[in-house]
Amino acid sequence: MMIEVDDIFSDTARLNKVFKELYGDSPEVVDQNISRYQALKEKFEKKFGPGSISFFSSPGRTEITGNHTDHNGGKVLTASIDLDTIAAAQKNDKEKIIVHSDGYSEIFSVNLDDLEPKAEKGTKALLRGIAAGMKRKGYNIGGVNAFVTSNVANGSGISSSAAFEMLILQIMNHFFNNGEIKISELAKIGKYAENNYWKKPSGLLDQMACGTGGLITIDFKDPDNPDVTPIKYDFAKEGYKFLVLHTGAEHGNLTPKYAKIPKDMWAIAKELGAEKLCDVKFEDFLGKVASLRKKCGDQAVLRAMHFFTENIRVDEQVSALKNKNFAAFVQLITDSGNSSWRILQNCYDGAMPEQQNIPVALSLTEYFLK
Repeated sequence: MMIEVDDIFSDTARLNKVFKELYGDSPEVVDQNISRYQALKEKFEKKFGPGSISFFSSPGRTEITGNHTDHNGGKVLTASIDLDTIAAAQKNDKEKIIVHSDGYSEIFSVNLDDLEPKAEKGTKALLRGIAAGMKRKGYNIGGVNAFVTSNVANGSGISSSAAFEMLILQIMNHFFNNGEIKISELAKIGKYAENNYWKKPSGLLDQMACGTGGLITIDFKDPDNPDVTPIKYDFAKEGYKFLVLHTGAEHGNLTPKYAKIPKDMWAIAKELGAEKLCDVKFEDFLGKVASLRKKCGDQAVLRAMHFFTENIRVDEQVSALKNKNFAAFVQLITDSGNSSWRILQNCYDGAMPEQQNIPVALSLTEYFLK
């Protein structure tokens, strides 16, 4: 979301309306975030001087069901959260993207006439990749000054990287493309930057969820045109809230292990005459399990099983919400978490069985909620 600053801080009614849309009805949360943006404005002006400023917000996301299925054309149920990455930004005439980020002494600067991939990671790699990706697709780019701060924790599984990518993309879209680029196109550019400039093998889920916002389902069978459907449901009426639990797990150093998940699924699909599992019938997979175990290994077979059952769960969850069967919805969330743990096997590093933060959290949470 983009907010023009102008005199918004002096217009209390407008200010509260905008921040309720972003962060909900809690007066305490709204006041905390207004203070957060005011502090951001001061930090921007300290680095870049006074001038016309726009604010931008890009939320993190939680993956409710559909864990690691997007890269094989699967379905997901996902929701944005009220933790976000925000920026104060303005155009500059230097043909550079210049970013200061809270907590970092380094100035992240990228020349727009030098967009070939470099031996760099993180922020600079993504900035360069985003600019290159926009230029590659024929969109306008230009110089920007930005100060960024975030409460989307790095490496926590709530898409800090995608939130940052969509933030920068929205800034470039607003300043140089009249805000006319579709979210799905911005998401593809974010994925391109992450895959080709940071060398992280992500799918499209994170960028789509962060860019779209709200509770949505996404069907990735056609990756060029993901089918996005908003889901309207008042969880508060059921006495529930989505909570983000800090387990102490950190997945930033597990890229090779995450990269193996889609490769395992693709291997199964290939054996069944397809490119992706979305093009394989579940019954055909079940009929070939014995031979697939020999050719691809048990872990690949289990991960394919997870793919097919997650697709079924997403449809069942949407149906449960439409029919106001909240008990079924909650049980399906539990089933999805257990499938990620036992069948997909991505909740901890098998080489370090003494550290299983997420399985411990899943076990305790399931017990206490009974």
